[in-house]
Amino acid sequence: MGRSKRRAGEVPQWVRDFVARREQQLLEENEGQVSSSAYLLCPFSNDEIEAIRAWLWKLMQEAIGAIPTDFDRLMFEHYLREFLLLPLSRQEMQEAVVRHYGWKEWSEDPWGDSATFDKWLDSTHDNEMLVWAANDTAGGRFYLSYRLLWNLALLDYSSISPVLLMDWVGTGAENYLLLKKYSGWERFDYPEKPLPTEFVNQQIITIYPSCPFMGYAFTVNSVSRWQFAVKELERRAIEHPELAGFLKYHTATDTIIAELCRKLAPKDYRLPEEYKSREQLEEAMRKPLSSIARRHKVSYVAAQGGLFEAVYHWKAKAYEAVIAGLEGKLIPSLLRIVKNRIIDLWREENPQLAALWKEAVRENKPKNPIERWALMEKVKEEYEKMPPWKKAPLSLDRETEKEDGETSCLVDLIPGEQGLEVYNEIERRDVLAALIEEARLPKRQQLVIDLTREGKTDRQIVLALEEAFNKVSSEGNVRKLRHDGIQRLKQVASELPPDEIDNILAQLS
Repeated sequence: MGRSKRRAGEVPQWVRDFVARREQQLLEENEGQVSSSAYLLCPFSNDEIEAIRAWLWKLMQEAIGAIPTDFDRLMFEHYLREFLLLPLSRQEMQEAVVRHYGWKEWSEDPWGDSATFDKWLDSTHDNEMLVWAANDTAGGRFYLSYRLLWNLALLDYSSISPVLLMDWVGTGAENYLLLKKYSGWERFDYPEKPLPTEFVNQQIITIYPSCPFMGYAFTVNSVSRWQFAVKELERRAIEHPELAGFLKYHTATDTIIAELCRKLAPKDYRLPEEYKSREQLEEAMRKPLSSIARRHKVSYVAAQGGLFEAVYHWKAKAYEAVIAGLEGKLIPSLLRIVKNRIIDLWREENPQLAALWKEAVRENKPKNPIERWALMEKVKEEYEKMPPWKKAPLSLDRETEKEDGETSCLVDLIPGEQGLEVYNEIERRDVLAALIEEARLPKRQQLVIDLTREGKTDRQIVLALEEAFNKVSSEGNVRKLRHDGIQRLKQVASELPPDEIDNILAQLS
């Protein structure tokens, strides 16, 4: 440009004119936005940039006095480099690059071989000139790609942790999707084709103004590394069929993941079929599910239902699921959720077991899953030793929760002057136990159990007892029972002689 060298701090008139023109240009171009065909480039040498920086620094000192000690100099350099970027045409960019590196003319391969390119690259300052020289020449793209792929091929991917592999997959896929948005590529066509100019401008040069080539090389390397990492994950997934089945089922049932796979995969990619991926996951989990079903005495179908509840739970955390699968922790994690579902089923089908479990947890306070399951086995053994009548499912008309967490029962009113009062379900069962124990007749005991298991409500049971009492009691006693509403069964039972209790049980049987 015919500019003579000047001492640091001296700024010629053309620099002042450039700064004024650049400010006007930023206003006219809507704060620096340029067309997709322009090449962002800083056409100044390092000495000239240093002169501009020193001059602007001096202006700041004159304007605000002493520079604050917490002033971010790196951010100042960042904004300075971004301010000095000019939108140039392709010919202007080529002329600036040729002049900067001292080439005779622009060519597709000014280096001649990869060794010369590597030597030139290692000795060249990182700036926009380097980015365009590498991206817009066939030789630059192929030599850089060869250099990056050579380094990637030397890595031992089998020794890389699952967390780092997943990080490589995520970074590479993100950059590829961003690149595909600008280029419309169906596959990664680098180095055959250059990265789109608009992509380089907006996603590399403006984001990394101080080290644009580092950002450029990182983008290319991350996409290439992503492909290596995916192959390694596929190889490891073969050793963990439950992970492969989980990923296929996740892809087949999640629309967001399916759409992401369509964007990342080639045109001929076909999504896995849901029923086949489900069968693959079931086959991989068949043995552990059968084991847990036998251990906890539930059907395999119940355990299988818990499996897909567990899969649904992990779908929101697919990243963690892949890492757990590669580390061999996915099966224990899935089974833990299956066990929790079994507990829920026990609580639904056996309220008395739920009450025992709640009391045991309150007393023992297990600290981890191992202690919880040891306690659960103990509670289950205690539950198995209970008399059959206590194992019968509760049949409550309505349930309310007391402040202390215990469950009480509100029984519907039966026809009468005052109806029934609220009483405790456990107390009613204690009365039945006393009556059955007094009779000591296994056949009658079984009939009472069947009456409860048939789904009779508390109201129906009380009506049946009232009817039995009416048949063996005097007319005055019947009026009294109707008037009081059978306030407490234990009190009623204690007032009856033993022979009348036998008559009541005979009526029930």
